Formats: sequence, C-alpha cells, structure tokens
Amino acid sequence: TNGLTVDSSNNVGIGIAPVANRLHIHEGDSTQSFAHFTNTTTGTTHDDGLLVGIDASEIANIWNRENTSMYFATNNTQAMEISNEGDVGIGCTPNSGVRLRIEDSNPLLRLQANNDGGHVEIAMYPDIATDNADLRTIKVVDGGTMTFNSYRSGSFVSDLTIDGATGNIGMGTAPAVKLNLFSGTHGANLLTQHTAENDSGTAKSVYT
Repeated sequence: TNGLTVDSSNNVGIGIAPVANRLHIHEGDSTQSFAHFTNTTTGTTHDDGLLVGIDASEIANIWNRENTSMYFATNNTQAMEISNEGDVGIGCTPNSGVRLRIEDSNPLLRLQANNDGGHVEIAMYPDIATDNADLRTIKVVDGGTMTFNSYRSGSFVSDLTIDGATGNIGMGTAPAVKLNLFSGTHGANLLTQHTAENDSGTAKSVYT
C-alpha cells in the first residue's frame, strides 16, 4: 500500500505512486477521496471545515461543513459569494432571501440557444406542486417574437405576444395590428378605461 510519495520532481502523492500532479490524493477503492481543511475554530472531525474531492459515487464535491459563506475570486478580486443561507451574489454581497443577485455598472444576463431556429425560455413555478397549475413562462423564439404564457387546462396558452418583426402586441391572439385584443367570447369586455384611479363609475369599455 502506498503511503506518502515524493518523486524526483517534488510531486507529492498520498496513497498513489507514480504521482500524476503536484499533489495527488488517491483512494485505493471506490470510496470517497477528499482533501480536508480545518482549524481550531471549525473543529477537526469529518463534519468540520471544508472538504474538496470526490464522494463514493465519484461526484465532485466542494463541501463547506461550516455555517459560513464561500468566496470565489479572480484577479485578486471577489467575483462571487454563496452565503451560509445559499443565496448567491455575483459582483456583490448576496441579499438574504434573494436567491441570485447580479451587480455591475451595466449587468447583462444572456440566454442563447446553440442552434438556428431555437428558443430561450424562463419558467416560473410559484409552488412545489407537480400539476403545473401555476406555471408561467416567458419565451423568445428565433425571429424575436416574445410570448408570456400560462399553463391552463393541460396546455400552454399565450396570454400576451410581442411580434419580433413588427412590435405589434396581441393579448389572447397573434397580433395583426399594433394592439390586438381577443377573448374568444362574444360580448366579453376587452378593455376598460377609467377617467381617474379607482373611479369605476365613469368607465368606458370596449366589447367584442
């Protein structure tokens, strides 16, 4: 069994020889293999400090055992922080209860399909139910048309569409004019205008 190996290039192997890198830690069977970092404050048991390595399922782990944040830095500057609550800040300190905060002088978040004719989509689930009853999405297809969609009665319905070529807006329909409203029900109230806020007594309505 290999213990500690230092080769002629001063590469160090623990449990392995020959050594493949400057520091090479090896487990002789399919069990976890970790480097473990502790101090007197964290304690020195397996459940303390920071573990870096692979678990028994060969899954890579960076595992903070402590109730503390994790910092990630480049060019001697902190680039990202994961708080002890799991909130993430990129370019900033994360806010408690805000899962992702991105801060820069002109921050840009880019979603891009890797094929022609693809689309990008953001899906929002307000609860953990599996029936998709509350599912809402924002979708942009090739050509730039954007839809705001709801999942109702077993399928998606486009509540609002912005045509990528014309800028026309449609509610309940693909827009043929600058503003196209459609209900599918004869006599339905499509649009109500009030002369003042909360003044329902002077409303003007448009019907189908």
